Amino acid sequence: MLGGGLTPNQGVQETIDRLTMFVEEYKISGLKLYTFDATPKCGWWFDDEKLAYPIWEACRRLGIKNIGCYKGIPFGQFMARYAHAEDFDAVADDFLDMNWIAYHSAWPYQNELAALKMFKPHRKNLFAEFGSTFAVTVTSRPLECAHILGTLLRDMGTDSVLWGTDSLLWGNPQWQIDAFRHFQIPKELVEGYGYPELTDEVKQKVLGNNAAALWGLKTASTPMPDEPPQIVPV
Repeated sequence: MLGGGLTPNQGVQETIDRLTMFVEEYKISGLKLYTFDATPKCGWWFDDEKLAYPIWEACRRLGIKNIGCYKGIPFGQFMARYAHAEDFDAVADDFLDMNWIAYHSAWPYQNELAALKMFKPHRKNLFAEFGSTFAVTVTSRPLECAHILGTLLRDMGTDSVLWGTDSLLWGNPQWQIDAFRHFQIPKELVEGYGYPELTDEVKQKVLGNNAAALWGLKTASTPMPDEPPQIVPV
């Protein structure tokens, strides 16, 4: 997955040419893009029919199906309006043959992202990636972490939440993996908000099975690490 330098504010055709080069030379199979940029406009939206739609049509021709975007966490010079996920609303319907992945689950705007699927449950092509959001909240805001994860799993579905660690930022991801394996949504929140329980099955989906399905990868069905292996008599 690659997306460096793809911003239509610098020219739609130039962006398509660069995209084509990425596919032909680097053999990319998906995109991670930023709707923030250093142009005078400071950013762009996925649902811009003049700037963005020609790129999605080019992706179709080039065989790119999975398109991710940095959403949420508008730190530094990032403009908050480009961090919202509302521009996924139109493209999810206009490009049903593509998958749209909101990185960082658009936190702290995750409720808006989740609503895009909660009110339109027929959408099967909208996903939330959890990178950095979990790392930030599980360490110092565990209750908020439970609400975020519970909202995404409840409103988007347990098949639509993808694991991510942002290991380039946070270092070795093992601590996040271990934290998630042991994390539970408090029972009172499950009962009071209708959040799904974090069962081993749900955790396996989030940690890898959902992403594997999205990318067409085969996986072996294995028990969670804390679960004793099944012994089959021979």
